[in-house]
Amino acid sequence: MRFPISCGIICLIFLCSCATQKEAPPSLPTEVSLNPGAGRGDFIRVKLRLETGQELSFTVDTASPRTILDKSLEPKLGKRLVTRDMNILYGLMECGLYKTPKLYLGNAQLLMTDHILAGDLHKFFGPSYKADGILGMDCLRHYCIQLDFAAGKMRFLDPDHAGDEDLGEAFPLTIPFGDTFADTVARGDYFGTGRIYFEVDTGNVGDVDALFDSESFHRELKIQKAAFLESLTTSDGNPEGVAGFSTNVFGNQTYSDLTFLEWKGPHDWADQNNIGLSFLARNLVTFDFPKGVMYLKQQSVGPLDPSDFLTIEAAEFSAKAADFCRA
Repeated sequence: MRFPISCGIICLIFLCSCATQKEAPPSLPTEVSLNPGAGRGDFIRVKLRLETGQELSFTVDTASPRTILDKSLEPKLGKRLVTRDMNILYGLMECGLYKTPKLYLGNAQLLMTDHILAGDLHKFFGPSYKADGILGMDCLRHYCIQLDFAAGKMRFLDPDHAGDEDLGEAFPLTIPFGDTFADTVARGDYFGTGRIYFEVDTGNVGDVDALFDSESFHRELKIQKAAFLESLTTSDGNPEGVAGFSTNVFGNQTYSDLTFLEWKGPHDWADQNNIGLSFLARNLVTFDFPKGVMYLKQQSVGPLDPSDFLTIEAAEFSAKAADFCRA
């Protein structure tokens, strides 16, 4: 099984709704095509461009607090300002802090924070990790982004007119943030467990649709019979469960063939309950970060077929995450 979750940097946090941010509207990138494997076991990948014209491959991660470049790009970043170990994603990574270079998607320069991190992503995630960086919430929070898996498109919408069409069910978004922390947290009826906070994680690739805290996981098993139930054992001897359900309800929609993981790994205040890319890909997904809303419009009741698209990179990335979470 593959069930990574992007774990935030542990720090003192406070809450701020995206709707309170007063920023000038950015110049919007044009529509881009999704890679064929997006939502089918692979990451969402986009091609970004440096000011020099060099193209770079980035994975899009709504649960990564910061944009992170691979250390191979450090010679292009100028003077390293700080060196420190950062608790990012699945463990400690030595990172350098640099002044952010200009990054373009198409002809549009992306809005970023003043500083960017660089670390050895290929060593950290495995030699088959092919991306040059992770595009995180320090950039994504400025945009209204639509992921259309049926059409294979990623669109950047005008947030002032995004609601002019039927985008589906709305879920309020909040970004917990501090000086080095930001990820995506929504609130809604989470598979019948009640109206709770949960993390929305496009970097959670693989065949697990959602993570549950242990209490909610076992409550779910009492509500309906699982189609299958497996028990995994962590390195310290604690059991974790993986359960499959024929149907379940998220928000106001019914979905089929769902796989849930009992989460006992490290977590922040919300990300022990988490929906990943496999579940999101069943929907037309619109992240209106400036206005603090996520919209889901069901396009597929069941999961997208992963058989042709699961990459070695995604599998190794997921396996590394699973090893860390059981450590």
